[in-house]
Amino acid sequence: MNVASAREYSFRLQGFGSFVYNDYGTDLDNLIKKLNKGLLNPYDVLSNYIVHLKANDSISTLTLKQRVTTAKNFLEYFDVDISP
Repeated sequence: MNVASAREYSFRLQGFGSFVYNDYGTDLDNLIKKLNKGLLNPYDVLSNYIVHLKANDSISTLTLKQRVTTAKNFLEYFDVDISP
């Protein structure tokens, strides 16, 4: 991964982290723990993230897709089950 891609990925994760903190009152580490324990539904989290992005940002469809894909990939990396 080149530097520009790493920065963009970091920016997207920070945005997802801010959303999680504001809507769920926790950080990403604790969110993953709750998801893996079944205390939260990953589809609900991602759906709420989409609603948040649409409501708070005037972003293109492509940007929306990229941000949600980044969040989904991040969760999958930590073994949160999400079907394709």
